[in-house]
Amino acid sequence: MRSRNGVPLVPEQSIPAPRTGVHLGRTKTGDVTLRLFRPRGTRIVCFADPLGPQLITLRAAQAGTPTRISTSREAAWAGVVRHGPTVQLAPPEALRTGVAGAALLVDDRPDVARQLGEAGNWQCLLEVHDLTSLGKRIHAEARLAPFAHCDIALFPTLDRDHAEAAGRIFGLGSGAAALTVVPRHAMAVVMHGTVQLLRPEPTAAERQMLGWSGTP
Repeated sequence: MRSRNGVPLVPEQSIPAPRTGVHLGRTKTGDVTLRLFRPRGTRIVCFADPLGPQLITLRAAQAGTPTRISTSREAAWAGVVRHGPTVQLAPPEALRTGVAGAALLVDDRPDVARQLGEAGNWQCLLEVHDLTSLGKRIHAEARLAPFAHCDIALFPTLDRDHAEAAGRIFGLGSGAAALTVVPRHAMAVVMHGTVQLLRPEPTAAERQMLGWSGTP
């Protein structure tokens, strides 16, 4: 047996697998870890509370992942920037410039209507959007359809029209009903064919770093 770099391993020797995910929280059935880094890239869209993306970003940065953030609300990300040793702020046009290898790229501009961006190999693009910024007169399915090819979507409580549209787009079947009953301070984690409801679980130290108060 050989290691990842081709060096032979002695019998009974093992090496840890590379970490590609970040623990986000817990459901009734167990922990939920989001896989951020894949060979073809990962795209995450968040329509929910920004506390989830902030926790994901802080944990990735503290694990040593190169991280760039483009945001229209720098004050909200001050804790992540201050305590994330690998975090850099960047304007939108420079978010992907010169980035090679594994990296987390955060595009937090919920007030800007835009199409889902692309993620490079082994990179994760995390975009924060506001459904209302996509146009008040746009039909629910037309609002969500441009994000159909994301790998993970994070939703707050949705009205029935948006929940049914998300169900059709992400193949949730009867599970789409769960999107209408997301508890306060929780989010729905949607991947194609699956939906899980969870609350982000920051440690006491992370809550202090991020300036969270109350129950997450």
